[in-house]
Amino acid sequence: MNKEDEFIELVRIMIDVGEAAAGTPLTGNRRLVDAEGLSQKFFQHAVSLFYLSRGTFIPEIPAQFWDAGSVNVLARVALETFLIFHHIFIAQASKDEKDFRYWAWSLSGLLDRQQYKPQTPEGVSKLAQEKAEIDNLRTKFQGNAHFNSLTNNQRRNVLQKGIWRSHSWSRIGLEAGLSRTYAELFYRYLSGYAHASSLSTWQTHQATTAQVQQDLIAATLDFVMIAMTFMIRSYAGLFPQAKDVIPEAEKRHNILQIWTDIGSNF
Repeated sequence: MNKEDEFIELVRIMIDVGEAAAGTPLTGNRRLVDAEGLSQKFFQHAVSLFYLSRGTFIPEIPAQFWDAGSVNVLARVALETFLIFHHIFIAQASKDEKDFRYWAWSLSGLLDRQQYKPQTPEGVSKLAQEKAEIDNLRTKFQGNAHFNSLTNNQRRNVLQKGIWRSHSWSRIGLEAGLSRTYAELFYRYLSGYAHASSLSTWQTHQATTAQVQQDLIAATLDFVMIAMTFMIRSYAGLFPQAKDVIPEAEKRHNILQIWTDIGSNF
């Protein structure tokens, strides 16, 4: 298979594991609902950047180019989505720390929305409802051993500022099994595109031919295939019904193992 075929095959496997887990009862289990939401978010980013990798064409202008910048930004977001999934739901930790990670991440989003001014009665009601959720979460933290082991400043950051992540993205990536090349160096490269670094600006400006634009995208597609294999394995680890999909996929070809090995060892 060529690289494009491999990417599509990994997308198919993602769909298969999602369909296999479709029978998992989610009612009343907010954590699994949120985990499923993260997996859908990852899937959409991965497929959208693949679509962009085939070129952008606007006939009305007309304009045609290969948008490496947007592909790289989406790749960074997809990676962070996987890292959140792994850090909260998969990574080894005590029950107290797992609870803390999930509650802190949830609280962060709720605090973010409280900053917005509602424009409708429904919006006012929603914020009031979520304010009660915030109060409930803050109460839960008081009985959490991991939270109580933090410094006063760290606890304030969680409760008041919604700072949920005490580990760097690179550390979370290394803990998820990615090599330093991908967890640190390639992540830093993608972040440069998200923050309009000088390097990203130079590369965009100097990519004056279709071939150079496509070359800039190629390495990022490889990276996203690595992220997909890690996401597939993590998802199957959380939803047992999806586990059987992996050995079945590996009977057809060893694409999952190939990209797992590259992501872990290169």
